[in-house]
Amino acid sequence: MRTYDENKLITLMRSNPERGLRCAMEIFGGAIQTIVTNILRNCSREDVEECISECFFRFWKDFDTWDYGKGALKSWFYSIARHTAIDFRRKISRDYQLSLDDGVEIVDGDLEAEMIKRLTAHEIQQAVNGLMEPDRSVFILRYFWYFSYEEIAHKTGLTQIKVKNILYRSKKILKERLMEMGVQE
Repeated sequence: MRTYDENKLITLMRSNPERGLRCAMEIFGGAIQTIVTNILRNCSREDVEECISECFFRFWKDFDTWDYGKGALKSWFYSIARHTAIDFRRKISRDYQLSLDDGVEIVDGDLEAEMIKRLTAHEIQQAVNGLMEPDRSVFILRYFWYFSYEEIAHKTGLTQIKVKNILYRSKKILKERLMEMGVQE
């Protein structure tokens, strides 16, 4: 992996988008693969690879829409990867929808992802950044990187029970903070 210099990558993306994209693949490829693989955990290898390709395509296509004042390029790209993978997961879920005889359909009930989609990235970032450590790191590993409880426990040195308690407490705190910011339940 190459050393990441945001300003050099930005300049390269503007002057030579093809080389800039290759450079972004070298720099961010591993992290994007981790994000996508964790979200599409039970999907085929082909689906994961297709999603990763779509992430880099969106990064290239939407590069001019990135706003330097709203956060780091890396964070913006990771957000693209998360949202792209969640969209892929929903699409795959719809492909395997079950219909019952009475016409009721069972669909992906991922209300948490739907709520996240409705909130602005700035509000979420502000609320999450207000969490104390290790709560902030545990929350990010679970809900942004989609690590399992076991993986988080191993990475942080905490027990799985402690990880679950931190997540429960963090969700309550974030809910209160977001409601204070005017976000409706």
